[in-house]
Amino acid sequence: GGERELIGPIITIVLVLVIQAQTLVAIVFAIVLCSITLPLIRKLGETDEFMAKIYLRTLKQKKIYYPSSTPHVYTNFVERYNVKPKE
Repeated sequence: GGERELIGPIITIVLVLVIQAQTLVAIVFAIVLCSITLPLIRKLGETDEFMAKIYLRTLKQKKIYYPSSTPHVYTNFVERYNVKPKE
């Protein structure tokens, strides 16, 4: 299996697409989308089962824990991304 956080949205998109469009083109596109993405997500799950959770956590914590090895990098980070850590 793959990760629920990745498979769930794909299946939802496919179901909404098929239910809303109800055409042969939409059904074929949904089958192609599932046949391409689901094996990739399963392969990703075999490689690292926590990859999606860690990636989503880093996106959420990017403003709090800025990536730097030295204190002077903080200034460049704030200027580049226009963010400040929460206090």
